[in-house]
Amino acid sequence: DIKKEKHTNVRECQNFSRAQKHPDHREVKLCKPNVTIPQTDIKDKLRINTNLLVPRVLFSRFLVPLVLFCRFLVLRVLFSRFLVPLVLFSWFLVPRVLFCRFLVPRVLFCRFLVPRVLFCRFLVPRVLFCRFLVPRVLFCRFLVPRVLFCRFLVPRVLFCRFLVPRVLFCRFLVPRVLFCRFLVPRVLFCRFLVPRVLFCRFLVPRVLFCRFLVPRVLFCRFLVPRVLFCRFLVPRVLFCRFLVPRVLFCRFLVPRVLFCRFLVPRVLFCRFLVPRVLFCRFLVPRVLFCRFLVPRVLFSMFLVPRVLFSRFLVHSCSLHSLL
Repeated sequence: DIKKEKHTNVRECQNFSRAQKHPDHREVKLCKPNVTIPQTDIKDKLRINTNLLVPRVLFSRFLVPLVLFCRFLVLRVLFSRFLVPLVLFSWFLVPRVLFCRFLVPRVLFCRFLVPRVLFCRFLVPRVLFCRFLVPRVLFCRFLVPRVLFCRFLVPRVLFCRFLVPRVLFCRFLVPRVLFCRFLVPRVLFCRFLVPRVLFCRFLVPRVLFCRFLVPRVLFCRFLVPRVLFCRFLVPRVLFCRFLVPRVLFCRFLVPRVLFCRFLVPRVLFCRFLVPRVLFCRFLVPRVLFCRFLVPRVLFSMFLVPRVLFSRFLVHSCSLHSLL
């Protein structure tokens, strides 16, 4: 019996040494009876560390109020050095949009161009910015379909020496958009610039330029085709001394919106508001406020981007009896 036990132990040890040479075996018996060593699963080695990922948000060294960005992955969007899905990315951050070396919320940015978006070294929330930054507009040396980019920026439109489909930019005129020192239907042009919007010697469609600048929109007493121009300016719109249909202009200025005492087609002004938009005395991001209203856009003493607020409402853009 003792000899038999020694013999079996020797065999088990031999089997163990063979199993080490051939790791395909799932289990290997040790020299001691009733003891096994389970083989490590390959999947465990390839398992991804979930701690690196965060649901809906990736985090890097820099954070942003609504979106965190890291060097690699971003919820709903993958980012690399040369991606330009919807947003450009640079080394700097911008309000509502953090930018790290490779990622940006809702949009990837790289050094190259991509349809519908130009990309340069610096970025801005929802917009790429070249040497000079401007809200909602990307600027760089090159051009991209539907958007031109150059050293000088303009609200909602980039301008440079070259042209882009649907919008040509240069010293001369282009269909639907004339550019020069003088005015052209639907667009006025001036020599100076406006805050938050860089203006060079030439203009961009839907934006008039006069002697003075204002943070996003210029306002005056009269109207101009789709754009008012006057002594005072307002972000995104310049106003001069003339009038233009579809847009009313008054003495005062309002960010992104013109406000006056009168009415104009498609735009009513008064103490009350119009459906789809409520207006009040106070300001709110992306919302304008004032005593007067206009279809699709309300105006008040206080301004807010894209939305006006007041105490009263109007039914289906109807005018109040006072009007």
